[in-house]
Amino acid sequence: MALAAAAQQQGSFSGVTNDQFIEYLFFTVTASGNYATNGDTLNFQGVTPLLISPFAALQAVITGIAGFVYSFVQGTTQANAKVKVLTGAAAQSPLTELTAGAYPGGVTGDTITGVASFPRA
Repeated sequence: MALAAAAQQQGSFSGVTNDQFIEYLFFTVTASGNYATNGDTLNFQGVTPLLISPFAALQAVITGIAGFVYSFVQGTTQANAKVKVLTGAAAQSPLTELTAGAYPGGVTGDTITGVASFPRA
């Protein structure tokens, strides 16, 4: 199942801000279902009409508080970006990708937030 993105709104802030060339989306991520090898799909189309850029995200930073590392993989559209979930590894070794299958409780219960940048139309 794809990861669900939602705009991170607070007070009068809609979760989206713009500058001359870039639109920034502040978002939360909810993980449910199963993780797929090479990353789970993160669809930004669900946050429209707040997000007005028609382009794929240029980059995103995604963080959680439960100890997992979330790595953004750029897609070709707003609907097909990916997020790799990485877990701890032995000292002096790189992180290991989460095994395909049901998300562990540490991920589904994690507070996952991010910010993504999109080119303006």
